[in-house]
Amino acid sequence: MMGLITQPIGSFITIASTRFATFGILDYLWFTVLSGKFRLNLHSSKRVMQALIVQGGTMYKLRKLEGEQDWLDADGVKIYTISANEEPINMVAFHQRLSEVKSEITLEWDQTAAFVIFHNGESCKYLVLAWWGNDNELFTSVSVQVNGVWVLDPTKYSFCLYDIEVIWKERNIYIETIDCESPSLVKYRTSR
Repeated sequence: MMGLITQPIGSFITIASTRFATFGILDYLWFTVLSGKFRLNLHSSKRVMQALIVQGGTMYKLRKLEGEQDWLDADGVKIYTISANEEPINMVAFHQRLSEVKSEITLEWDQTAAFVIFHNGESCKYLVLAWWGNDNELFTSVSVQVNGVWVLDPTKYSFCLYDIEVIWKERNIYIETIDCESPSLVKYRTSR
């Protein structure tokens, strides 16, 4: 059986774990990966996400995800929306919270590669602000609206499975536009 694995097992497990550990499905696929009979398609997060079954027996269901090229705040932070109920997002309520969060973080936002997700979840509204720093690190701040009040508590709330789809897309855009030979913040901001 071990002869079927074509690359060193340590590097294959590392690749698989970094790509899938976040999704929480590595244990599910572990036996298949180690057997070498199954090759994971690591290049299409949408296919992986569509196939993902969440514990408890409910299927992962795609949510309405939008992000237009001209959706930027006043400082150039890219805006995405995710809706659990397929309804358009009322961005006005999110913009006020975005301004508050940004004012609490000492950054030159107009010179920073950043994006935000306005997420109407099934039970709460989430605002996921993410920015790149230290060459290639992604920092995040997650606010959740609970009983009409925005809460920032990293011990209770974080980005979720649906937000990771945007984060993965933004990772690839960052590599293509900023972490490259000719970095361009303008190109980063207009890429979706």
